[in-house]
Amino acid sequence: MVRDIESWRRVYVDYFGFQEIHHTADASPDGTSSMELYGLQSAHSRIALVSPINGASISHVEHFLRKHGDHSVQHVAYAIQNLEAFVWEMKHKGFHFLGDIKYRIDSFGPIKQIFAKRFDSSLTPVEGPFYEFVERPMQAEAGPADFFSSAVAGELYGDVERDAADDDGKPFKILSEDLMFDVKREE
Repeated sequence: MVRDIESWRRVYVDYFGFQEIHHTADASPDGTSSMELYGLQSAHSRIALVSPINGASISHVEHFLRKHGDHSVQHVAYAIQNLEAFVWEMKHKGFHFLGDIKYRIDSFGPIKQIFAKRFDSSLTPVEGPFYEFVERPMQAEAGPADFFSSAVAGELYGDVERDAADDDGKPFKILSEDLMFDVKREE
């Protein structure tokens, strides 16, 4: 999440060697708020630079930036081979998600994705970082632009806004004491 998306895009392209593979100027042009997105790629990674577009309401992107500052990481996406089985298993282990698995078709084919709840229950749903889990058929063969499209950016923006509004207050997972590490100093 960034304030000046054009300046940060130039930093990634001019100094870090990323290539611009996608640009969505306004993910939700008819909405009360939105975001601008650049999809960037290097030899070993893909990132989305996102900047708020505030209208009649303040976007979740703006809320996140106010809490965490410029150039903050809202979420990390993980490729999952069987998303339904993964979500079922994680729910049975006590993990919580924002809404249900989203099934879409974009210009590159079918995509399934789900967002996890925020990590920290002291933060609001739009302030807390979270995970995204994604499944695409033949993920290993995906091309550079397969992870970014204007249609999907708009749908995802709306999904996060709606799902955050329906929040039940639970974080992704509250770790029990048996899962915590006991770190002791040597005297």
